[in-house]
Amino acid sequence: MDAATAVLLIDSLSKAKSYVDAKLDLDRCPTCLRPIPRDDLVAIIDGQLGQLTELKELNDQRNAATAALATAVSNAKEAEGALRKAVVELQAIATSTDVAEVVALRIPWPDSSGNPSSADILADIAGKFEQVKAVLETHKDSLQRDVHTFNAVGEIHEAIARMSKEVAHLERVGAGLERAHEIVHTNRVSFVQTILDSISQESNRLYQSIHPGEDIGLERLSMEPNRRGSVVQTGTFHGHAGIPPQALFSESHLDTLGFCVWLALAKREGSGQTVLLIDDVFNSVDSQHLDRIIDLLTLEGPNFLQVVIATHYRLWWDRCKNAQGVERIHLGEWTITNGIAAKGMPLATRSLRDAVQSPHLDRQAVSSKAGILLEDVLDGLALLYER
Repeated sequence: MDAATAVLLIDSLSKAKSYVDAKLDLDRCPTCLRPIPRDDLVAIIDGQLGQLTELKELNDQRNAATAALATAVSNAKEAEGALRKAVVELQAIATSTDVAEVVALRIPWPDSSGNPSSADILADIAGKFEQVKAVLETHKDSLQRDVHTFNAVGEIHEAIARMSKEVAHLERVGAGLERAHEIVHTNRVSFVQTILDSISQESNRLYQSIHPGEDIGLERLSMEPNRRGSVVQTGTFHGHAGIPPQALFSESHLDTLGFCVWLALAKREGSGQTVLLIDDVFNSVDSQHLDRIIDLLTLEGPNFLQVVIATHYRLWWDRCKNAQGVERIHLGEWTITNGIAAKGMPLATRSLRDAVQSPHLDRQAVSSKAGILLEDVLDGLALLYER
């Protein structure tokens, strides 16, 4: 009896047993209607079920073993295929290398005729390689380190090449900037030198007006090309040219020379709209030179919008009190509350005129102011004729 028939029969007997168990008064076979005691019928059914169940279990075991065998055969074929593929790949690698350990194995590689090698041959090849597996892994590790080193060196080489290009680019940019700096520097020096040349003659003219007949003067103003903020002055001194003024000129001559250079530059840049501010710069000059400076400023004043002179020098203050077009302002003590105490100082002629024209004549005030004016006139004559 095959397994399928046994399964159907077990099913039928199980249903029959359930029917008989439910019929307690049964006295004949429900199938053939033959008279039979119920207990005998139950015993027969139980015996048949016992025999068939054992047969079914054995059949199930046989089917399971058959399935397992089929799976094992399939796995074996798959493994053999993988092994065969691996051996082919291994053959391609091994025959193209000269690793001593692999050469020493003398592997009987499958021929290329297309006839597949047996699994035993393939397993034998795998077994030979298993013998040198540790050595080959050591070689592999060493080669991997070499590859890593090569890759690292390659990256460094690429970085060096990239940086070399960048350095070359920066060098070109740097050279261009150096050239641009040279051009700007040269043009700036040339531009400033042009200005210095343009004011040198005027500076010397102004200087000669302050120091007439002294046989000293300004020769040239020039830029120092390799220094910042530097101007070289050369002067003439009693027939000698190229003299550094700082070496031979007195303090007053140096002060007036600097003033003349500054005044010439202010005239050049002013265009008549410059306010000229002078603050206590001539304490070193004597009265004769101070008179010439005042006369020079009087002549040059129209070139400026306004000339403002701040001084503590009493001689300067006195020399300007009767100058034409000059307004003197006395700055007294100042406080935070009231600020600067400024007081206008009119000319002596104006003060005398105002005193004479007053409706209430103050003879003492008129005589005092007339005396002051007369003293100024006589001082002026004495200075003019040097007597």
